[in-house]
Amino acid sequence: MSSLGLSLVVPTYGRVGLLNTLLDSISNCDVEGIETELIVVDNKDEESIRDICRLRSDVYPNLQCVVEANPGLSNARNCGVNSARYDYILMLDDDVTFAPDCLQLLWRAIALGKGKIYCPRLVTPRMPNWSKWLNTRLDSGVGQYDFGQVEKYIDSCSAKTPVGAAVVFHRVLHEQFGPFDPNLDRNKGQLLGGSETKFFKGIFAEGTGVHYVGTALVNHHLTQEKQKRAYWLRQAFDGGRSYVRMDCKTLLHRAATLVEATYKIPCNLIMCCIRPGNAFRHLYSAVAYLGRTKESLLWW
Repeated sequence: MSSLGLSLVVPTYGRVGLLNTLLDSISNCDVEGIETELIVVDNKDEESIRDICRLRSDVYPNLQCVVEANPGLSNARNCGVNSARYDYILMLDDDVTFAPDCLQLLWRAIALGKGKIYCPRLVTPRMPNWSKWLNTRLDSGVGQYDFGQVEKYIDSCSAKTPVGAAVVFHRVLHEQFGPFDPNLDRNKGQLLGGSETKFFKGIFAEGTGVHYVGTALVNHHLTQEKQKRAYWLRQAFDGGRSYVRMDCKTLLHRAATLVEATYKIPCNLIMCCIRPGNAFRHLYSAVAYLGRTKESLLWW
């Protein structure tokens, strides 16, 4: 039975180092006066993940490790939510870390009882040696939810839905608008996405907005894999496929997507030559339209 408290849900797929760093961060957080539990969802069924949880149980007695045998981020998230005992779910990726006062600031906002969705300030710390193309990609806001160090209400008309890497929501929303869609998330090396976008768009459509707590800082770290062009081009292709799965519900819409791709792909490739300084941005767009093309053709 659910009650007033905060359940931290962390899906992981064998990323031991990242999980250890996150757990260190959580251990350093001030949780005085907050009823909390920590649920690690092992989506790879690895003994190393369960070993970490056993070792950490002395420091964090309300830690439990659950195994989700069906691969995929959405399956792991749904498992974590269903395993939670508290009303409020803090959904996390395993590549984030907290400022020490983050949970207290989030809980202070939740305790006021003004809403059912709360977002911290989610930012990606940058390194000075990163390439221009990577900084340009991050400038788009990908993987971030950053409106500055302010607290404000973001109404349901906003085009920017919460990012699944760090967001608090009431479990009743998962019951009403969930579960997270396994066809729209990372699975077996595919970089599909959009399950949280679909989830929160459904909530926004009913008029529920977000309470943004910009004083609560969460860092969303960029792994070594994500610092490579190959990763982002894979993500572009699978992101294009996800777009079709999520938004193209009719044959007419899929046909229009194919027509759009026939001129968007060559236009972006030409722009790679004309504007070499922004070549990666245009290449990313071209590959995304290739993904849309493939997924649209699969529906016919």
